[in-house]
Amino acid sequence: HTHFLALEFMSMLRREGLYTTPQVVTITDFDTHAWWALDHVEHYFVARREGLLGLTFHGLPEEQISISGIPIVPAFASCPCYADCLTQVGVEGVKPVVLLVSFGPKVMEAYSFLLRAQVSLEIVVITGRQADIRSKLEQVHVPNRHSVKLEGFTRIMEQYLRVADIVITKPGGLTSSECLASGCAMIVVSPYPGQEQRNSDFLLEAGVATRCQDFHLLPHKVDELTSQPARLIEMQRRAAQLGRPNAAFVVAKACQQIVQHGSLESIVDVEPVSMADPKAERLLQNSCDLHIHSPLKPSYVGWEPARSQIIMNL
Repeated sequence: HTHFLALEFMSMLRREGLYTTPQVVTITDFDTHAWWALDHVEHYFVARREGLLGLTFHGLPEEQISISGIPIVPAFASCPCYADCLTQVGVEGVKPVVLLVSFGPKVMEAYSFLLRAQVSLEIVVITGRQADIRSKLEQVHVPNRHSVKLEGFTRIMEQYLRVADIVITKPGGLTSSECLASGCAMIVVSPYPGQEQRNSDFLLEAGVATRCQDFHLLPHKVDELTSQPARLIEMQRRAAQLGRPNAAFVVAKACQQIVQHGSLESIVDVEPVSMADPKAERLLQNSCDLHIHSPLKPSYVGWEPARSQIIMNL
């Protein structure tokens, strides 16, 4: 289960002896609340320690809960290298790559303000199946300093995130988890009250995101991040450290154990595959001579002073 309403019904059916199949719950946000804490559930999988503490506060035993991360599609655990992804998605990667993930009609306003950024950007907008929004975006004038790619529905989202330096998005649990697994810095916009607001709080506390309260501030936020490469790279590093690209495998193996043995005796997390520092290829592209290839133009304010510190941190 990934929604508490279905869980409520199944728990009731099991309580009355009308259903006997084991039930597991994967909470796809970074926080938990009382409605999740129900009986007749074999095991819970949560994103982080605070999610576990939330469930134990509401009466669940700690041994019934595992910190697995939020499951995302397996492609994030085996994403091609940065250079291959650039070719696959049709992005040059010379300018900072900003990925704007559509969140409905308001993305028009966000896009219009993003184009006001003074730093030259390579902007990718993912509109999904919203063909009407994509059509409207195509009519917006793009300043010469920027390049723009408008993409509809895609099955290679992991590759777009692999090449992105900054992702502008609402803080949904799955999207945020995909960004973390890809080592992306985030600019959070328009969180819904409740779970998305709590997701936003987590991302801000972890130092992987900044919050844009109003769209008119978006160009300032982007200019600020791209002019501070050391800060941006640190956000990317922290995101990669928090990412759990293998979470789906962890949950699947645990469910298999429950089916086979009737309970979950132990759960072994799996370290992220080849994503410990997903942006490092751009810093050590030619590792033989330690030549630094930056995702940001060397002329950006603050880049040169930051280089020596970045090298020390690798």
